[in-house]
Amino acid sequence: MSPQGHTTGTMIACIFLTLSLPVIATIQGSAHDFSGEGWSESESCAVCHTPHNADFFMDAPLWNHDISTATYTLYSSPTLGVISEQPGPGNVSRLCLSCHDGTIAIDSFGGNSGQTYIAERASLGTDLSNDHPIGVKWNHQGDRGSYPLGNEVELYDGKVECPSCHDVHNNRVTGVKLLRSSLEGSRLCFQCHDK
Repeated sequence: MSPQGHTTGTMIACIFLTLSLPVIATIQGSAHDFSGEGWSESESCAVCHTPHNADFFMDAPLWNHDISTATYTLYSSPTLGVISEQPGPGNVSRLCLSCHDGTIAIDSFGGNSGQTYIAERASLGTDLSNDHPIGVKWNHQGDRGSYPLGNEVELYDGKVECPSCHDVHNNRVTGVKLLRSSLEGSRLCFQCHDK
């Protein structure tokens, strides 16, 4: 093979690999980047993750943060048509709620008990009855199948959970509470709700 043919083949392989890689969000610069906080030891990831001595918790790779054991009041409505997982949300939502329910300090990680609780505007509390349903099977939109129409929403074990709409590592969509896509024209909502 000529040197030019080898170079062309290498370029094609690089383009293929680049196009096949997923777009990866980064926590740096996002609302969850705590590296500037005095209690974070200048770490971006350590508040939630650790490479050593991690706690085993389903749906939590190398988990390092305390997990909430709170009991939640979930959204309920006679028109919902599905029953929420009880007594609470799924494991992946519990990860979010471990800071956002206000029962555990944000800086309670790595075996340390923290003192810094989430700001009031970001604290949901344990009464989630006025929030979007979580822990529910996605089957409330008729007979279209078992998955939302759009591709920006993720289901967890076939259920809607906090990270179905929110991306904890998101620094791409700004000003929209770490949502997976913009709310302009109800774009995110129409991923599941087409009525």
